[in-house]
Amino acid sequence: MRKKFLVCILLPCCILIAACGHTADTKNDLLSENITSDTETDTQTSDYEKYNNYGSTEEQMDEAITETSETASSSEENDLPEQSLQKYSDDWDESQILEELQKRNTYHDYCSFYPEYVRYMENVMEVRDISMNIYPIYATDTRYYQASDFSNVPPLIIHLAKNEIYARHGYIFKNQDLNAYFLSQLWYLPEFDSETFDSSVFNEYENANLQLLVQLDTYK
Repeated sequence: MRKKFLVCILLPCCILIAACGHTADTKNDLLSENITSDTETDTQTSDYEKYNNYGSTEEQMDEAITETSETASSSEENDLPEQSLQKYSDDWDESQILEELQKRNTYHDYCSFYPEYVRYMENVMEVRDISMNIYPIYATDTRYYQASDFSNVPPLIIHLAKNEIYARHGYIFKNQDLNAYFLSQLWYLPEFDSETFDSSVFNEYENANLQLLVQLDTYK
């Protein structure tokens, strides 16, 4: 009778202990999963912050944009065809002019403002055949200009007039559009970059006109 009594008491206790052990294991498993989940979240957050660290301020974002723009510009410049160019001379015959113009016409497609330049030359300057235009727009090396001479001139043309003073002496332009535009001009030959160019080559007309055009140039 005593043995039956002990069995009746001990058996439920064993079952209860086993159940408690299983519950503890389950809680430990859940706690372990929560710790793992929190760790993964912390890792993801850390990676996100690291990935977005550059550009976290407006100044850094501006720098990133600048770097992208410079890279794109560099790539575009490398796409310009390299050709052996000759500078126009008054003793050229028609066949020489046409041959050189054909080479330079390829640069028109690399200049975004070229159509605007053509419209001005044809409609305002009344140049009948722009493809045969072999001189700069303005004679800034042989005469003095006044502000009134540019009163009705579009900003782009004033911008070109200013840069013609440099281009006439072989200055190599870093700007993609200006570079392509002047390469398309028969009177231009690229010779000097910004580090080797010497502005002392400007004569008195060019110096005076350059000062004027710098003030008038508003092209962006």
